Amino acid sequence: MAIFHLSMTIAKREGGKRSLIAMASYRSGEKLYSELYEKTNLYNHRTVKPEAFILKPDYVPNEFLDRQTLWNKMELAEKSPNAQLCRELNVALPIELNNSDQRMLIEDFVKDNFVSEGMIADVAIHRDDENNPHAHIMLTMREVDSEGNILNKRKRIPKLDENGNQIFNEKGQRVTVSIKTNDWDRKSLVSEIRKDWADKVNQYLKDRNIDQQITEKSHAELGKKELPTIHEGFYSKKLEDKGVISELKRKNLEIQSYNDVLSELDKLENQEKVLKQDQNFTLKFEKTFSPLEKKELKNLSHELKIFVNDENIDKRISELKRWENSLIFNNKMEIQKQRLMLSKISS
Repeated sequence: MAIFHLSMTIAKREGGKRSLIAMASYRSGEKLYSELYEKTNLYNHRTVKPEAFILKPDYVPNEFLDRQTLWNKMELAEKSPNAQLCRELNVALPIELNNSDQRMLIEDFVKDNFVSEGMIADVAIHRDDENNPHAHIMLTMREVDSEGNILNKRKRIPKLDENGNQIFNEKGQRVTVSIKTNDWDRKSLVSEIRKDWADKVNQYLKDRNIDQQITEKSHAELGKKELPTIHEGFYSKKLEDKGVISELKRKNLEIQSYNDVLSELDKLENQEKVLKQDQNFTLKFEKTFSPLEKKELKNLSHELKIFVNDENIDKRISELKRWENSLIFNNKMEIQKQRLMLSKISS
């Protein structure tokens, strides 16, 4: 079943502990040398070689199609020990599409949303798990001109008065202001690309007569009570293959248990609504249910481990609400811990 997953993070140098070359090497499976750290990086642990390629604006010189050249130049351009090095997206590819269509889809998405704005994108498709094909997209933070120069993230322009005239300070010097050279960090970017990804996936599925659709909207926006599960990724699957349950997997099992109980409670609530339409409805369930309804209630009562009445149902709903709040909080904390762990892995 086609699923929606798209997340974006910003990789920071973190006091010199993060390497763009190491990140690119890990994702592409290519052997790369870092000029900054004077170190060769190679990660060949994957069972399936990643399908990696670089997409750039037409005016950018072809030398930037070389992964080692691209990221060494970008890494050396950042001087701050806590500089932002690149943006990275992780996108789940629909398993309903074949490998060729998956690549065409991700290329269309990257060209329309990033390359068209001047970014260079390094894409690595991972298919280690046939049930979880996904793409890592590393995006440059700086523009490159037609001469191959790495441009600054900000530039200074003259400060003008309301009549468009240059403003001077008390010493007679021209006053300037610093502005960004692009709007790649605009707040609307994530929502824009999430919607476009969902639209593109749905169009690809429709064109191939595949009866599946995805949406970028959250469970809350769709009015769903269920909690969404967390994207587990490659390492969680590898641990599971070895008989080890990762923390993310454990959280997902908790969420699934919560959703299962919630589903059963919904059944009870719906049944109660139907019964309350009867003017002669009484709270003594055992005297008003049909034999078939009694059997179903008995099964539900056994599964939920409660005696079925209004008081117990309300009590269980309150417990689930507290459980939900706890899971949401713990999941946020877990995601932060996982991001920290992954940042150390790719450093």
